Amino acid sequence: MDEQEVPQAFQACSRNACKSEATATLNCNYMARRVTLEDLQMDSEPDHFHLCVEHLKRFRPPLGWQVEDARTDSGPLEIVIQSARASA
Repeated sequence: MDEQEVPQAFQACSRNACKSEATATLNCNYMARRVTLEDLQMDSEPDHFHLCVEHLKRFRPPLGWQVEDARTDSGPLEIVIQSARASA
């Protein structure tokens, strides 16, 4: 490793028994009934869930909730947003 390279911290997926690396953070606003997809946050806030690519693909918001994608790279989640709009 080059002296100037700083190793990235590993953030595991929040799903039980998943050992994959998280790639995005779900920020849940329960009062507004909104889920915001964000770039990976290295925190442990109780309303933040860090998910790997596979769990992001399978994520479905609660019925009636809005989904906002605030990530800089949207990746594979257009299906989630379309699903949320269809169920609203």
